[in-house]
Parts: sequence; C-alpha cells; structure tokens
Amino acid sequence: MLAIVEPILYNVFMAHLCKKKIKGRTYWYLRETVRKGKKVEVKWQKYLGTPDTILARLKKAEAAGMPLRIQSEEFGSVFIANELEKMIDTIGIVDSIVKPDPREKGPSVGKVPLWANISSMPGPTA
Repeated sequence: MLAIVEPILYNVFMAHLCKKKIKGRTYWYLRETVRKGKKVEVKWQKYLGTPDTILARLKKAEAAGMPLRIQSEEFGSVFIANELEKMIDTIGIVDSIVKPDPREKGPSVGKVPLWANISSMPGPTA
C-alpha cells in the first residue's frame, strides 16, 4: 500500500549535471538552464568539483553519519508513476487482455498509456 506522508512540491525547472573539460581536466557543475527564444541560457550554476573531490566529500559525509540523499523535484512524478505501475501492474493486466499482433513491432499495448502519461508528467510541453 502506498502512503503519502508529506506533500510533494513540484518545481517546473530542473537542474542537471554539466561536465566541463578545461585543460584536459574534468570539472562538474550543477546548473539550471532556461530557453529564451531560440537560445538556451544558464539560469544558475554551482561548481561541484572534480570527480575525486566529489567522491572525497561523499566519503567524508558518509563517515560522519550524514544522510546522503538527493531531491529530484521534476522527475519525482515519473519515479512515483513507475513505482505505482510496478505495484498495480497495469501493463501486465492490459497485455493479458489485449494480445499483441505478431506482425507489429514496438511497445506492447499496455506500455503505451503509461509512456504517454509519463511523458506529460514533467509538464505538458515535455
């Protein structure tokens, strides 16, 4: 059974990891971009470090007993939809009723409605 303990807040923007190579070295940034007309501009950017420094910070936090967690606001809805599908098995139910045509290739009939719903979850224009 699924129990919602606290309200879930959604943000229409999504931060993502960005890898930059400078003089042969790799650096990671967390940043958010926005589209303005035909151009994509960086809304904000936060330096995370090199892979080694990121790993060292994670190990230090883990050793200190700090909880390591990530909050994904935009794609939390996609994760929940996938988890609910696993619990309810709507794909299995639909596929057991609507048998596939052996001549057709691609996703099963049960997957199509789930994928259509998931594609619209982050926003209607996704």
